[in-house]
Amino acid sequence: MIPIRILAFGALVLVSSITAEPIPLTNNTAALDSSQNKTEQLNRPGNRGYACPATNNGPNRDYTEHTYTMNQAQAAMYAATRYQIKKGQGWQPTQDDYPHFFENEEKLPFDCGANKAEFPLRPDGQTFAPPRGDVSSLPDRVVYEFRWGRKETFSSKLCGAMRHGPSRPFLNCPEPRVASEDE
Repeated sequence: MIPIRILAFGALVLVSSITAEPIPLTNNTAALDSSQNKTEQLNRPGNRGYACPATNNGPNRDYTEHTYTMNQAQAAMYAATRYQIKKGQGWQPTQDDYPHFFENEEKLPFDCGANKAEFPLRPDGQTFAPPRGDVSSLPDRVVYEFRWGRKETFSSKLCGAMRHGPSRPFLNCPEPRVASEDE
């Protein structure tokens, strides 16, 4: 496992070696607080990001297919967790706040525990700025698992991405398929 010091959550973290194990990130930056905070990156071999399907969600809500890189998904998760840490363990966000809790009523295939949150993904590569903002043109969300530990420690894990759909609240944004050598 490779420790990486997070200097700014808005910065993209590049990892020179990808392992099957989540990579813990070290903690305690001035941008957060003095408590110990760690974020785990999901770095599975071959993970190339998330491909959100094209959807037509009604007037002025026709969205083309879009693929997010792992760096874009991680940057969104870092912005969300930084804000969540700033608000503290007792924070109870409303559905208009970002990040906010995600119950996964759609049963999307996220490999994560019960405590999940969602946060907007921007297709232009920029990171959404919490706490509130217009998300009507942003159908895509990153999903992450979070845990508060003793002494206000916080950890999170990237679960995946999803898109608001026309017939159900969310659709999965799976990892893009790569053609085999036989194709």
